[in-house]
Amino acid sequence: IPTVSTGGGGGGGGTAVTTTATITPASSIPTTYPTLLITEIQTEGQSSQTEEFVELYNPNATDVSLTNWYLQKKTANASEFSSFVSSTFFSGKTIPSKGYALIARTGSSFANTADILTESSLADNNTLALKNPNGDIADKVGWGTVSDFEESPAQNSQAGKSLARKYGSSYQDTNNNAQDFEELAPTPKAQNILSSSITSDTEAPTVSF
Repeated sequence: IPTVSTGGGGGGGGTAVTTTATITPASSIPTTYPTLLITEIQTEGQSSQTEEFVELYNPNATDVSLTNWYLQKKTANASEFSSFVSSTFFSGKTIPSKGYALIARTGSSFANTADILTESSLADNNTLALKNPNGDIADKVGWGTVSDFEESPAQNSQAGKSLARKYGSSYQDTNNNAQDFEELAPTPKAQNILSSSITSDTEAPTVSF
C-alpha cells in the first residue's frame, strides 16, 4: 500500500502528517458482464425422464462469450446450490446477439441441436441459477415448492411441457418467476409462443358479417 506524506512545516515548527491511501490495482476490479436470461426449462418428457433442457437467451446487441459462466441447481430441501453445469462445459462457447444457447440432457431428443450436453438432471421443485464469471447471479428461476426464487416461484410444469418465459415484443423479466413464466409446448432454441395468441381447438372461430 503506497504511503503519501502531506503537510509538514517548512520552518521546523510544523508537524508532518502522514496519511495512507489505498490504490486498487486495475487488474483486481471485477469485470462487468452483460445480462443473460434463462428463457425455457423442460424437466421431463411424456415418455422419458431424460427429455430435459435449459434454454439461455442473449438480449444484448453483441455476442457474449460463455467462458467461465456456469449453472447451479438447488432442490427444495437443500440449503445450498450444487453444480448443474460447470464452467468447463461453457468454455469456448458463445451465445449470439438475440440468440440462444441450449443445454440438453445426454440421450434426449434435444441432444443433436444442443450447444452443451449434461448428465445432470432436473425435477419438480428445483431452482436454477445462471452465474457469470464473477460468481454473480445473472438470472434465477425457481419452480414448485422451493425456498429460493425471484419474488414468487413458478408452477411445476407437466411432463412434455416446458416452463417458458413469457414473450411479447421481448422476453418479460420482472424478477418475479410466477409472473414471468408459464407452461407452454416446448420451443428449444426458438422464440417462445405468446400464450394469449394461441386459440384453443375447442373455441369457436369469430365470424364477422
